[in-house]
Order: sequence, then C-alpha cells, then structure tokens
Amino acid sequence: MLAVPTIKGERTLLTNGLYQIVADGAEGGKLIALFNSNPDLQFNVVFEFTEPILNPLAHTKADGTKYALSIYPGETKEFVSGKYRSVKKQYNFGAPDKAWLDKRTQEVDKSVELEIAAVKDVLQRNPRADKKYSADYVANLCVDNHTAFVDVTFLPRASSLARDFEGKAPSYMWMRPVVYCKEQPCLFVNSIEPNDIDQGQLGDCYLMCAMACASEYPALVKDLFSPQQVPQLGIYRVRLCKNGWWQVTTIDDLLPINPVTRLPAYAKNREEPHELWVSLIEKAYAKLYGSYAAIRAGDPAHALADLLGFPFERFSQLAQWQNDKDSFFEYLMQCNAENCIIALGTPGSESSPGSGATSGGGAGAAPKLTEEEKRAQQEKYKAVGLTTNHAFSLLKVRNVNNVRLCQIRNPWGNDVEWNGAWSDDSNLWTPEMMDAVNFTKADDGTFWMCWEDVIQWFDGGSIAYVNHTATQLRVAGNFDQGVPDVIVKLHVSKPLFLWFGCHQRDSRGLVAGDKDQKYCGVQVSFVQDKPGASNVTKSVVLGTNGNGSYQSSRDTFGRIELTPSEQPYYVLAQAFQDIQKSFVLSFFIEDPSAFSKISFVSFTDGTPAKKRYNPASAFHSSFAPVQVSAQYQLLLPQNKVPIEQTGELVNFSPPLAKTNLTVKPKSSAPQTAAAAPAAAPSNRKSKLYITIVSGKDLVAKDIGGTSDPYVTINLYDEKGKRYPDVPELSTRFIKNTLNPVWGEKFTLSVYPTDIIFMECWDKDLFGRDAMGSCRFTVQSLGLTAAGDAKREAKALKGGDATGELELLFTLS
Repeated sequence: MLAVPTIKGERTLLTNGLYQIVADGAEGGKLIALFNSNPDLQFNVVFEFTEPILNPLAHTKADGTKYALSIYPGETKEFVSGKYRSVKKQYNFGAPDKAWLDKRTQEVDKSVELEIAAVKDVLQRNPRADKKYSADYVANLCVDNHTAFVDVTFLPRASSLARDFEGKAPSYMWMRPVVYCKEQPCLFVNSIEPNDIDQGQLGDCYLMCAMACASEYPALVKDLFSPQQVPQLGIYRVRLCKNGWWQVTTIDDLLPINPVTRLPAYAKNREEPHELWVSLIEKAYAKLYGSYAAIRAGDPAHALADLLGFPFERFSQLAQWQNDKDSFFEYLMQCNAENCIIALGTPGSESSPGSGATSGGGAGAAPKLTEEEKRAQQEKYKAVGLTTNHAFSLLKVRNVNNVRLCQIRNPWGNDVEWNGAWSDDSNLWTPEMMDAVNFTKADDGTFWMCWEDVIQWFDGGSIAYVNHTATQLRVAGNFDQGVPDVIVKLHVSKPLFLWFGCHQRDSRGLVAGDKDQKYCGVQVSFVQDKPGASNVTKSVVLGTNGNGSYQSSRDTFGRIELTPSEQPYYVLAQAFQDIQKSFVLSFFIEDPSAFSKISFVSFTDGTPAKKRYNPASAFHSSFAPVQVSAQYQLLLPQNKVPIEQTGELVNFSPPLAKTNLTVKPKSSAPQTAAAAPAAAPSNRKSKLYITIVSGKDLVAKDIGGTSDPYVTINLYDEKGKRYPDVPELSTRFIKNTLNPVWGEKFTLSVYPTDIIFMECWDKDLFGRDAMGSCRFTVQSLGLTAAGDAKREAKALKGGDATGELELLFTLS
C-alpha cells in the first residue's frame, strides 16, 4: 500500500524516495523528521551538524556532532529538534535488516493464527463423527457462521510453501488481498490479457506460459472459476484437471507475501495486484500438487492440459518437426489460424535461471551437459535476450511477403526479450511490415522472430487443440495385470473425427518410492468385429505414428475417424507392464448425437487377465464382454462444473449434478470475526461495506511500549444521535503491537448523511484505554453508485492518539 508521511512540514527529497521534513520546533528551533516512501528499502542516515544545540529524538543515536537514524519502508520518524548552523548529510540504503522483517512477519502471523483459531472454533462447535473435514465442508461452515475462511487442508504456513522433503521454505508471510491491496480486490479487472501475468519468485514459468496462452481465450479462464465464490469470506473454487479427471479445488485467499514489498511473492497481476485470477489459479495448482515447491519446473503442455483439459501433441511427435521444418511452419500457421494454443521451449537444465519447461517444453530428453557447458549455453542465450530451459508462448504465426515470422511471449512479461533479427529494435521493420503484423514496441516480454531463428534457438514445444464446443467424456478405470477392468463400447450412427486420450496419475509432488513416480507404457486401441470374421477391422494406437507402440507418458492422445456401423467399436487401454494402476480414458466429442449409445463392458469368462487380449488384434467379442457400471464425468460446453455419474450407459442429458459447491450465506452481512456482533439491519437506503484493514503507528498504552488494539464502529444519524437498533461492531483485539493487521469486513445500511464513528481501544484485563477516534459522514467518502470503492487512511485524533487506520469502503 502507498506510504504517506505522518508528520506535516516542508518536505525535501534527499535521495531515492527518502524525504526530509522540517517543521517549527520549540523556542525558535526546528524539528527534523525523515520519511521513507520506498516499499522495499531501508535507509541509514548520518547527519553531521556544526554548532548543534540539538535533542536526539526517538530512535536517533548521537555521537558528538553526528546523529544517526535507520528508517524502514513506509516509516516517518522524528530525527532531531533544536538549532544548528549547517549540516552534512550521508545516507546509504539496502534491503531491510532481518530483525525488522521478522518483527513485521510476526505481526501478520499473529493475525493469521487468530483466523485459524476462529475456524477451528467453528469446527469444534460443528464436529463430524468421521473427523473428515474437506475444504469445501469447512467453507460452507464458515459461510453459516460468518467467519473468514481458512483452508485447514492447505494451511497458510511454511508446510504449504515446501514440505520437508522439498527443501527449506522461504520466509514469507500470508495476507489476504483486502489487506495488501490499495483497491477493492476482485477476480477480474477489465479484460483478461497475457500481459496481466507476473511470474514472481517461484520457478513455474511453464505454468505462467500456460496461463498466458489460456488468457488469449478469456472465456476459458473465467470458466476455471466455478459460480460458487464467496469473496467476502475469502472462499474461491477453481476447476482443474488432475490425472485426467476434473476436480473443483476450494481455496482461501491467503497468499504468500514478500514482507518487504507486501505484495504476493509468487504469481500476480503485474499492474493491478487487486486482480486475483493469476494468484488464485497458482495457489489452487499448488494445493492440488501438495505445495508451492511441488510446482516448480515443468512442462507447459501438462499445465495446459491441467487448466483446460484439451488434447495436445508435442513437436517431437510430429514428423514435420523432425524432417521438414518448412512444412511444419505451414502446419503451425494452420494451427494458429484454428486457435490452437502453442508453446515453445528452450534447451537447458533445471539449474537454469527461471527454470521451467523440462527439456525445452517437453521436446524430449536433451543431451546431458557438463556444468561448464551449461554456463556457456546460458551465456549464449542471455546474449540474445533468451533464457535456457524456459517456456514461451507462441502467439502468432505469419507469412508476410515470404518472410516467415512468429510472435513469441516470455511469461516474465518484462524487458527480457529477443534482441536479434525482427526484435523490437531491429532495422528490418518497415512501415508496411509493421502494419501487416500490427507491430508494437514495448518492454512487455513480447517479441517477433523469423522462423529460421525460432528453429535455431528453440528445441521443441507443444500444440493444444482447443475446442470450445466439444463435450468431454472421462471414464475412470484400473489396470489389472496390464489390462483394464472397464472397456468403452461405442455405437456410432454418424461419421465423426474423435480425439481420445489416456491419463495416468501425475508423478509431480509424490514422495520418493511412490509406485506412481514412473509412468508405464500405455496403448489404446479401437477394435471392431467384422461380420463373418473374428478379428479386427480397425486398430488405432495412441499417438500419431500408428505403429502400435506403447507411450510412457502422463498423457497420451490420438485421433481417429469413425464411420457408422452396426458393429460397435471397443476402446481398449493396455499397459505394457504387468501392473496394477489406475487410469482415465478421455473423449472429446464434437457431436454427441453421432453416438446412438456409449456403454461400459468387462469380462467374466475366467480367462487370466493377462491373456484376454494380447495384442489388441486378438480381442473380439467372443470373449463375452458383459455390461458393467463405471464412474464417468461429463463436461458440457454450457457448464462450468463437471457432472460426475456412475452407470452402465453414458447419459448426455443428465439432470444438473448434485454437488457440494452451493454456498448461500444466511445473511447479507458476513463478518470476519467469529465473535463479532450481528450486522446492521437492511432497511436503510444502501449498504456500505467497511473493511478495517490495519492500523499504523498507534499510540503505546502498555508497559513495554505496545498495545492490544481493537476498533469499534457505531452509526449515528445526521443530528448526531446513535441508532438504537444498530449494535456496536468490533474487530478482534491483537496483542502486543502498534501496527495491527485486522482485515475484517463489516456491513452497515446507511443514508448518505449518516455519521460513522470509529474508536480505537487498547484491551486491558479490566477495561480498556482510548487510543483515538475518527468520525466522518457517508457522503464524504464520495461513493455514489453501487460497486464504487475507495481506500483511505483515517488519522486517529484525541488525547495522546497517534497513527491512522487503513480502511476500505465499498458501496452496494
């Protein structure tokens, strides 16, 4: 949040955000104060005075004629008062010292622990016999009890940053957006764009690349957030596809925060940190895989599949990439025109800066390099504005007057850009070429390259085949000695092209020794009995090589053309190894009416599982498959939430799924403090949401130089008479601090002329001590229409009061 000086006077900029404030002092002298406007720098100053008659103030240290003071980010401190003839000024700056950072972090941590305690109190009052408390169950209880939601399954603690086997967790604190944002937080602000994304300090460029690619399709990004959000209590639900199966992940909005900048340490919106979709998708992804550390380094193709669920192919699977780069450019241009999502990757190792895409974005295993070779490779790429082992988005593919160009984006979104031919500063650009590709120059991570340079500097990539109108069918199964317990039986009544896939449990985030850390070889075949014969008329293997090979990867996809037939198609998944393992089959169906029926079958003839069919061409219906019940999901184009069912037949027109996602607040006035009084009645003119964000530089009331502050709110009419039917509202008290962080939200129903009176108190064992107050009318806030919001610091006045309250107001 923007720091402002708390002492009035003549202000002079000394250096780099450090100001000197001079005010009139006692007996004709001067009061000198210092104000640090920087969010992330500490200044150490030494003033050497001639003929000083001075008093060092507060934390100032005097040594003869020299006076020294340290000023931390956002602070205003009194320095000296008195008289002097002249002064020499010295200052240096750097990162704040550890003691200050630790103190700041501890203050926020105390607030978070109180929120956790409030949620645990709700759970104790609403116990479950089985002791199983899912995040969604806890979220519903928090709504019922008007309590800010904390996800007890992914607590805002170090273990969510990194588990024991993942290394030491960084020293970040956790805060809600309503606390660190200057404006009202919301999921989306204006349009969704790739340049919204700032990767932050986590090495997950592959995920940022996937998010940047997905943001080219704003509707797809919005679909990731299910309709059941309760932002006023910090409850968000994100739809992600893990292990080939759609899951709705419930999270809170407590984010890892850099204690210096007080902004998210990881992914966020670059220009508008109050836009939350980037941070919340990353948090949901981290929760899905166990921790933030678990999502470092990866494959953008995998991340895109997890976000959107669409099938993909790697460049290495496509013959043109290997053998004919010219025709591959034409293929990429066609894919780009058809709105496919394309990612590129550079070679390298995970030790590279900003490590992300494994082996060039999933291009296949790169030759191992020595440490010296790695450093040389990094320097070579750095010299041309690229980064090794990094994922990039391919935004546009154009052929202009036989010049083949690609527009590429670095997910860092900054000035780290290609500087060779056709870069922003290249002299190759002519007005005609600029117009042809809509060229703009900016340090935003987006740049152009010619195709010849792309194939020289990038060693692979992936293509996700986007289909907004397809229905996704997913069927869960298990391998028994390498063959499935469920086979999908398709009755085709119209010709169609069909994408299909097979998915194994993701190895990401698994502990060492887990049986699923390695992927087994998988093959999927479409088998059909031919009348008058017992064997196969059509067999298709996953992948595009068509040679019947097994694919040892997390996700494998294929395409097939099916024609109408009286004989059904059997979809068989096989594992190369003799293994027990779960799997998911996926189908992307453009026209569900092309199937007269889809059912599930298995075998009961007593044949050993390993011998039921091997190879797939040995299978035929004489093995007496019987209809069985299977678990399946449907994600319909018009739905955001997947419909999960169990049955023998697929029902493409199911009733709306019964989910545990519906959250209906009992009151329109949820409060974040569990013990806060009831909200104001709703029979007044408009509703005003007041968030008491934090306090700053409050007066010390207790021995030891601290206080236990809390804030009360009372509502008065324009004549100054308190409304008898509106109870006093109160935050919780926070012990031993002069800079409390509450982040608590209240609701009042108000007229424009109503007066809001806030008082800050120090909680004592018996009674309380006044720490100042502020009063203001509703209309003085300047909020005129529903949705208007304003963040404002209100100075505390009265007695020995100091400091201010940081407040956020929203009109509804």
